[in-house]
Amino acid sequence: MAKKPDGPTKPTGFRRQAEALLRTTKRDVAAMPVKDVQQLVHELQVHQIELEMQNDELRRTQVELEVARDRYADLYDFSPAGHLMLDASGTIVEANLRAATLLGINRGKLIGQSLAHVIAAADQDLIHRHYQDVLKTGTRQTCEVDLREGSGASCCLYLESLAERGKPGHITQWRTVLLDITERKRAEADLRKREHEFHLLANNVPAYFSYVDTELRYRFVNKRYAELFGRSASERTGQYVKDLTSDTNFRTIESHLQEALAGREASFLYPMVLSNGDAGWMNVHCMPDHDETGKIRGVLVLETDVTAQKRSELALQQNQLVLQGKRQELQILSEKLFKAQDSERQRIARDLHDDFSQRLAALVLDVTSLQQQPPLLPELISKALEPLRKELQQLCNDLHDLAYRLHSPLLTHLGLQAAIEDHIGKAIERTGLHIVLKVNNYPRSTTLDWSTCLFRVFQESLQNVAKHAKATEVLVRLSGSSKGVGLSVIDNGRGFDARDKIGHPGLGLISMKERLRFMNGLLNIHSRPTGGTKVCAWIPFQEQTP
Repeated sequence: MAKKPDGPTKPTGFRRQAEALLRTTKRDVAAMPVKDVQQLVHELQVHQIELEMQNDELRRTQVELEVARDRYADLYDFSPAGHLMLDASGTIVEANLRAATLLGINRGKLIGQSLAHVIAAADQDLIHRHYQDVLKTGTRQTCEVDLREGSGASCCLYLESLAERGKPGHITQWRTVLLDITERKRAEADLRKREHEFHLLANNVPAYFSYVDTELRYRFVNKRYAELFGRSASERTGQYVKDLTSDTNFRTIESHLQEALAGREASFLYPMVLSNGDAGWMNVHCMPDHDETGKIRGVLVLETDVTAQKRSELALQQNQLVLQGKRQELQILSEKLFKAQDSERQRIARDLHDDFSQRLAALVLDVTSLQQQPPLLPELISKALEPLRKELQQLCNDLHDLAYRLHSPLLTHLGLQAAIEDHIGKAIERTGLHIVLKVNNYPRSTTLDWSTCLFRVFQESLQNVAKHAKATEVLVRLSGSSKGVGLSVIDNGRGFDARDKIGHPGLGLISMKERLRFMNGLLNIHSRPTGGTKVCAWIPFQEQTP
């Protein structure tokens, strides 16, 4: 407890004068006249009255001082801060009640203990350096220490110490103020934890975001944002947006940032150049940030990489254009196919009318003539019927060839290899070409659709050789593997410019391509004007869905 100051005990100046006068009076009163004695008595009575008044004033002052001392003791003991007086060794010589409460020790037991005794072991060096700094410099010193476990209710204290009197190096006592900062430290630890969690979240979300103040300066950028633009977060923090952006882009960005600073959310698409030089796009969303009073203090800028989405949109647009072109091409192809069908039907009708019908009509006339004028002798009848038989036989053969060209029955019953061999035999008789077939690992069991597709490619290729190539030799390869089946027709004719054929394909080439496309197959044509032509068709095996 604080030591109460003593009240005044020495006589006042007026009292000393009265005592001196009384001594003088005692020596001289016997020799004084009566009149003077009466005057002296009167003065003594006045001085006595004044002395009693001063004594009353002194008693009132002493009472007020006692009240003030009690009030000071209450304020000292119940101060929100702890107060300690320590000697040069760090021993506590005086403490208020708050200090005892903070340290968790009865005030009576606290007096005479070393302050270091209640400090945590980890902070012993810190508290001793604090002692030394106060004693050596005599200036105000501060530190933060933890109490040892079990020493009291508080766990973290703020110390502010100041020497009482004396020169630096000759200080005998110093006073320390103690403040409980446990909650503050907990709040700081919680804040650090939240900041860590925020940075952990901010640096690992798949978005790029930053915070810009009202002066358009970066106050925060997350890790992904910094990596995207090739600058570290520390390099961007505190920098103006305009200093890190081109003038053209800044004009675009600034208008949306100003819109957000005016209290309205803003979104826009931001084109950029990626680190590899490719074009990229960011979808930027600006959100105003308000303080407790509603005043805008900054803008949160959230950016999402929409490069893949934008590229998909561009690819979709490109595919739509390609699809539109394919539709137009398909329409043209359909028109050509319809025309080809009509032309083929007209050709078949013309052949049937101009050839087969005429020949049948001639046979009817010959039979009618023979019926009207039959030979007289039986042996002449056989001779007259022989030309009719031969004509009928040729007619049957021609009809068979026509039906074969429309569809080979061998393809259905014996397979692709047999149909090609038969067709090659007829082509050799018809054209005189030297045609060789080589078969390598071609599977015997293939679907009729595949066989028909490859056979039509073979027919069309061989027909083109006979009509246009002026070749003398043709090599036909039929092969198979674990991945699919293939057909190639190679001639030694004059060939053609393959680029021109690809740019302006004929109906036969279109027909072959479309047939193979339906089978997920491929058609390649290699040709040179003087190097012959090689037509290759390939149909891959389809993977079985489990």
